[in-house]
Amino acid sequence: IKEGGIKNRSTIYIDNAKDTELKKSMVGLKKGDHFEVNPHDLTSNHEELAQLLGITHHDVHHMESHFRFTVEELKRMTPHILDQELFDKIYGPGNVNSEAEMRERVIEDLKNMFSRDENFLFKRAFSREIVNRVNAVLPDEFLKRFIRMTNEKGVSQEQIEMEYPSYAHGLKWQLIENKIIRDYDLKVGLDEAKEYAKGMLTRRFAEYGIPVEEEQLETYAERTLANKEEARNIYDLLYENKVVELVKEKCTIEEKEFSYEEFLHQIQH
Repeated sequence: IKEGGIKNRSTIYIDNAKDTELKKSMVGLKKGDHFEVNPHDLTSNHEELAQLLGITHHDVHHMESHFRFTVEELKRMTPHILDQELFDKIYGPGNVNSEAEMRERVIEDLKNMFSRDENFLFKRAFSREIVNRVNAVLPDEFLKRFIRMTNEKGVSQEQIEMEYPSYAHGLKWQLIENKIIRDYDLKVGLDEAKEYAKGMLTRRFAEYGIPVEEEQLETYAERTLANKEEARNIYDLLYENKVVELVKEKCTIEEKEFSYEEFLHQIQH
């Protein structure tokens, strides 16, 4: 187990696992049992995977490690009748009042989910292209020493050499991104951050069928933004979204259509 690594408590849906053999290996597990797996094999839904690991949707795309999962409790799900009780549990009282309205909301949620993945693919392709074109020169040896000296848990020179190209690319892109933000005076306000936090929390509560009032949601969002690390992640993501939207306006974009499977492959590679 990696010291200081990601640790979270969440729910795994066996039926969502992509591999039949993985599903079979999970059936019959008891409390206290554990297994190791690439979390990408547990679901194709990146929003769901972000919630499962307690990380951001953006970080899911860079997740390559295997994880150890320990069973703490077992639950069984039974289908719910498509009635008002279900609509209220998922979307809040009175917000959805028929199966047709629910299907519209599901379609909208899926569009939003794929839109985030689409933005990630665009940003990754653009960042690679612009970083190569700008070809900024970094003080590599200094940065490698800096990484080694500031890493609290210690890191070997071999590990630094292996991971440095990815670190250097990220730093170059961050410098370019920051210049775009300054040059075009892009801003993210508190209201924007709060609305994003509320949307994120609404999706988390909906996963467990927990209704939440607007007043409660406001309080939870404020608590989330009071956490410096979570607030920084939200602001970084919103700034990145603004940069991506600006770049899309300034570029000539060649659109490509993918099947669902091809789309997932593009995201994961």
